[in-house]
Amino acid sequence: MLTAAARRINIEQTNGLADSPNSLCVDLDLSQFGAVSNGAIRNNYRSLDFQIQEVERFGRHQFIAGYQSFGSHKDQLCSERLSVGSAYADFSFPGSGRDTASVMRLRHEIQVTRRIHATLGVEHQRISYRDITDERTTEVNETNPRAGISWRLAPTTVVRATWFKQLNTTSAGDLTGDSIAPSTIAGFVVARNEFPTTRRKEYDVALEHARPRLFFAVRAFNRDNVVPLLLEDGVSLVPEANATGTGGSVYANWIAARRLTIFGDNQFVRVGAHVFDRYDNLTRLGLNVIHPAGILLRLTGSYVTQRFTNTRATDLPRSSFMLADVDASWEFARKRGRLDLHLTNVFNQAFSSVIDTITIEPFFPYRRATLSFRWRLW
Repeated sequence: MLTAAARRINIEQTNGLADSPNSLCVDLDLSQFGAVSNGAIRNNYRSLDFQIQEVERFGRHQFIAGYQSFGSHKDQLCSERLSVGSAYADFSFPGSGRDTASVMRLRHEIQVTRRIHATLGVEHQRISYRDITDERTTEVNETNPRAGISWRLAPTTVVRATWFKQLNTTSAGDLTGDSIAPSTIAGFVVARNEFPTTRRKEYDVALEHARPRLFFAVRAFNRDNVVPLLLEDGVSLVPEANATGTGGSVYANWIAARRLTIFGDNQFVRVGAHVFDRYDNLTRLGLNVIHPAGILLRLTGSYVTQRFTNTRATDLPRSSFMLADVDASWEFARKRGRLDLHLTNVFNQAFSSVIDTITIEPFFPYRRATLSFRWRLW
């Protein structure tokens, strides 16, 4: 089966500060001059994404081959007014750049026995990322393997494990990072909320158990991250540029009624860097409502906490906040297409954190809506 997809994205985003003691556009402390900054940073992204994939099955073997090409042009304008009393001066700092990425993939899925399913694959990943602020381009080109296994110990119990290396080829202009390629290996999500150019090596293991109306899962992981974009001569002021992460999660989903499910989970991750250890904890509770017309509505409430240890820094925030998200989707007849609406931080909750979630989606300290459409040609 041959599948192709193309996306055109145009995003404009503006962030501002009022009466700030620090310059918005230049790394400068204004308090020593008795000045304040009022300004905004406006970002505009225009991107084009093309993907094609072929899937063939021969007995117990399934082969997946695909290619993805992504290009993004981005413009940034930082404008601010520096004021000292009634005197002021206006400044603007424009910048622009272009990001490109491509992925070639080959995957072999094998039904080894009735109880064991294995996956072997390789991806050649390339990204060229332009840092507008530092006026520096980072290029990474590498070939990454991946392997996974699913073993059904009993009719309702499954053990999963995976190992893979991944290069994050998603840039700021690719808001959703959607791909027609398989998003998981042995049930584990590959893509994450990461800096562009992040190199990651990851190990995962899980135990899943299902009952007639209840599904339960326990998962654990270990990962190593290196971010070439943030490293210069092997050194970076950003701790996450070279860090390790370990953690786990517990998840439960209950079918409360014919078209209503209730889910909850708790996720924990420890990030170890050279200047601190960071602990993130996410607790979620939500429900799914399914309509016969192919409409799915999901409501999610999240409680997030974050703390730092083993550090000499005294101004790192200890965060705790609650968020609400809404997801709605409509699948067309015979699964020819799909329309998705994703609304995060519904009540526009402001918070201060650098939460690094176990799942794909990051948290944003502002409301954000994403509308996407997908149509299958063949």
